[in-house]
Amino acid sequence: MTRPSLTHYHRRWRRRSIASRLLLAALLIVGLALPAAGILLSQHYREAATQGFDNRLTAVLNVLLAGVEVDPQTGKLMMDRALGDPRFEQVFSGWYWQISDGGERTLTSRSLWDQRLPVHSGEKAANTLSGPREQTLRMVERVIQLASLPSVLHVSIAASDAELNADIHSFSQWLWAGLAALGAFYWLCWRCRFAGGCPHCAACALICKPFMTDAPSSCPMTFRMS
Repeated sequence: MTRPSLTHYHRRWRRRSIASRLLLAALLIVGLALPAAGILLSQHYREAATQGFDNRLTAVLNVLLAGVEVDPQTGKLMMDRALGDPRFEQVFSGWYWQISDGGERTLTSRSLWDQRLPVHSGEKAANTLSGPREQTLRMVERVIQLASLPSVLHVSIAASDAELNADIHSFSQWLWAGLAALGAFYWLCWRCRFAGGCPHCAACALICKPFMTDAPSSCPMTFRMS
């Protein structure tokens, strides 16, 4: 069987209506725009979700800061209030807090057990670091000065980013699934309007029939271009 030549396809293209050409052009544009939109939306959501997670950590950090005290007799650090989250009491739960002067004075949550969070030389914006049991943590830190102490205190809150990553992954899955479905719909419309439809295809009959102008009486599922 002889394959159609390029001239055949060129003549077939010239016979198409303006609407068919516009639909094909739209399909090509959508094919380029959908992946770009998916990448931009995924990146924007990742940044927004990470910022929201860091804001949660900062809110807990503010509560922690309000409860820091120093025992006037022993000079040891104390917390005069509980944070109200049981994860800070569960060993290696992924949620930790620490108060330290970078030397001998250090107070930590029970969840941190015998581990320690790194202490930076000054205040540091939220960052990602490795924690106990190879956990990946997001940490926020603030430096404060108490009148009863000669040195500053580094107060830190850290939490596992597993929940954050799972949320971002779930959003990305739904986003790409939706974009893929939209792209498939445009492709079906082009196939029916430009390529003549696909025989015995219920999807063409249901979705793409408005684009067709004639149907052979022998098969209601097979459409033909006008």
